Amino acid sequence: MKTVSIKDFYVDMNVKNNGVEFDVSDDGHIGDLFVTKTGIIWCEGKTSKAKGRTISWQELRDFCKNNP
Repeated sequence: MKTVSIKDFYVDMNVKNNGVEFDVSDDGHIGDLFVTKTGIIWCEGKTSKAKGRTISWQELRDFCKNNP
């Protein structure tokens, strides 16, 4: 069963530079998703945040708009 959990629940009303980290698992760790004020960062497996795939909010908007 796929689960998504917040690793650190301390969040101000506005997302700050470090963002919020979500742990994604399905019978084991799949990866981490960071939501920041500049976009999202997907880290497959044990990939560090610095080596993750960054997607800007504009890229995410365009993707969602073109892939309903």
